[in-house]
Parts: sequence; C-alpha cells; structure tokens
Amino acid sequence: MTANQMENTRIQLGMEGIVTVARVGLGGGLALFWRSGWGLRLLSYSMGHIHVLITESNDSQFYLTGFYGHPDTQQRNHSWELLRRLSHTVQGAWVVVGDFNEILFSKDKRRGRERPQRQMNNFKMALEDCRLSSTRFTGYPFTWARRYPDGSVVEERLDRCVANGVFFGRYSHLTTSHLLAVGSDHYPILVEACADDLEASAKRSTRFHFEEMWTKEPDFNKVIEEAWKVTDGVKSVSNSLSLCAKELKTWNHIHFSNVRNQLKHAYKELTALQGRLTTDQHVLKAKVEETISDLLEKQEIMWRQRSRVWQTEEQRIGDLFCDYFKTLFSSTGGQQMERILNEVRPVITSAMNDRLLQAFTREELEHTLFQMFPTKAPGHDGMPALFFQKYWHIVGDKVAKKCLQILNGEGSVREFNHTLIALIPKVKMPTTVSMFRPISLCTAKI
Repeated sequence: MTANQMENTRIQLGMEGIVTVARVGLGGGLALFWRSGWGLRLLSYSMGHIHVLITESNDSQFYLTGFYGHPDTQQRNHSWELLRRLSHTVQGAWVVVGDFNEILFSKDKRRGRERPQRQMNNFKMALEDCRLSSTRFTGYPFTWARRYPDGSVVEERLDRCVANGVFFGRYSHLTTSHLLAVGSDHYPILVEACADDLEASAKRSTRFHFEEMWTKEPDFNKVIEEAWKVTDGVKSVSNSLSLCAKELKTWNHIHFSNVRNQLKHAYKELTALQGRLTTDQHVLKAKVEETISDLLEKQEIMWRQRSRVWQTEEQRIGDLFCDYFKTLFSSTGGQQMERILNEVRPVITSAMNDRLLQAFTREELEHTLFQMFPTKAPGHDGMPALFFQKYWHIVGDKVAKKCLQILNGEGSVREFNHTLIALIPKVKMPTTVSMFRPISLCTAKI
C-alpha cells in the first residue's frame, strides 16, 4: 500500500495516528495505527521494526515493537541483533508483536522440509538474551500457509507476541488469538492485554519466592552472578536483594513458567514415538524420557517447597484476622513494672558479660547461616537461607558487611525491619479466628 492508501485506511478505521515505513519493491512495508487516548513517542524504525514508547491514560508506560524478521535465512541473524539492540533501550514493560519469519519449535511447522535446529536455536537465544517469552495463544496453531501446485500445504507459526517479565506482571490477562484470514497467506493475530485494577492487583499480588528447583540448572550460578551484577553501586542490601529478585523473576518466567505445559508436550512427543521406533528414534526417545524426568524432578521440588504454605484469598478475611489480633495484643499499660524488675536478680557475671559484648565476626555469622534449614521461612524478600548458603561466594561480601554493622551496633536495622505473620491452625478444621496461632517471621535470619 502507498502512503496515501495507508492514510485512507487510518481514516476508515477511525484511528488518531499512524507511523509507516515505506515498502521496497513489490512487498514489505510496516504500519502502526493507534486510537485517541494513547500517548505515543516514536523511538526508532527500520525496514524490520517500529519501536515506540506508549503512555496510557493512567500515565503508566510500556514499550511496543512491531517486528518483521528478515525473509532471507542468511540475513536473519541481523534481525536478532536488531532485537538485542532494541532491548538495551528498554527500561520497563516491553511487548514485541509481528512476523518473525522463524519458528521456535519443530511442532510450529506442519509438512515441508524440516527446519534446521540451528535456525530455531538462534531465535530462542535472541529471545532469551532480550528476556522475552511468548504469550499463550488460542485458535489455529499456525499463522502462515503456502499451497503448492501438487495440492500440498505447508503451515508454520511465524507470527507471535512476546513480552518481558515486567509486561507479564503488569497485564495479568495477556492472550494472543490466531484469527482467520481471507486473501492472505498470513493469519492476523490479536493481542489482548488487560491490567487488573491497581488497588485490587496490589492486594492479590504474590510475593517473590526463591525456588529450590532453580539451583538444579547447570548454569544457574552464572545467572546469580549476572543478577547480582545489576546491584553494583547499590549500597542498600535490601534494595540489592529486591533487584536481584526482579532479575530472577524475569529469568524464571522465561525458563520455568510453563513446566506443566512442557511436560504435556514431552508426553505427547513420547507417545508419538511409541510403536514406530527406529535406531535413531530410540535415541530420540531416550532424550525425551530424560527431559520428562528432569521436568518431573523440578515439579516435585516446586510442590515440596510449597507444601507448608497456607493461603487465603479474600481481603475481608485478612481484615478480620488483623482486627482480632490487634485487639488481642493491645496493651493498656503495665502497673508497678519497676517494683517487679527490682526483684529480678542478675545471673550474668562480669566475665560472661565481657564475652557477650565482644564484636561479632564473619566466621560466627557464616557458622550460624550454614546451620539453618535451607528452605524454611524465607523473609519478606522471598530469599530463604538456601539462597545465601549456596551463593554466599557471590553475595556474601555485601550481605556480611551489612549484617556485622548491625550486629556490632554500627548500622541501623531499619531497612530490614519488616515482619511477616503466619497463622498456624490449632485444630484440624478451624472455623473461627481464635483457632489460629500467629507467628511473627522477623527478618533476622542471619
């Protein structure tokens, strides 16, 4: 379409604005339309992309990239490098939609020559480097089709929507629908992103939890190193742990958010191999079985770590508990406390007191840390003792320095002065608030 045709289309659709990239030759060309009520700032564009920053009516912002992967397989790595460069300009929520001209998995293609694994791996690596992962989709599994003279049809899933962890976190209802098409070899895709009410979302938000199953990954030590590097220059240990948690949350979304779906796909693949096993397929079957075994182990660890978690949903229940225990533990002030304390005789000798007042050392700190149970009762930062024990060689210097400052009276505990309250049922089937016992989980793990 020409620029004039694009403008006419904008008017017909009732759109407020348009950004276009002119076509070269007979094909190509990109266009981005938007309705009124959206603030849009064009950041960059090329034959393969349109990159914008969008401001919503509530002043929140996200990055949107319309993307077109190079049709020539020999040139496609340039597209992946473009995507990586764009990722360096992003600071916040980011979603990428378009025709990538590549598939992620062999199941994304039906009939025709088998896609080289190297090509798919290059695409996967690009998304991983940019911390992007695909949204779930509904509808027909393929988005492109080509019919050949002999009547055969090759179909592929070339069009998709990918987003980073921040975007997934903001828009809890994020889906992609594959629609029907007439007169085109590509099916249109519809991306719907719906954010919950911010107040309601905050009430239902889940805390970050460091997952034990992550530690089974061969390169996870490097992941921790990269996540901790983000905290360079950040003096606050609690802020450092929060930044590290955000990095791990994004990494987790890419690698572990769909363990159940991965298992389902692996079982289907194993079923397809049954009954028609050649020598090569026996090797493939063994690999699939190994994959299933690894996924089952991760799933088992995940559920074991959650087996002690007791949760409620409704805010009104939480308010009821808060009111009950606030009343229960409110004090009206003690009477004759000084008289009682005067009757208490000291049992600590001067020598014992001198020893108790000695400065804490890093050796004592580490001895205590490594005696703790690895996965019980993480603090408000979601980091259990396991995180510190296993990756002490990475995070230890900064954490130990802060802990010793506090223990030796040289620093404030203010940034760690947070408490989680766990309610333990005293009976098998509790029906009233009085049937629960509160336990305060103070951030004093180390």
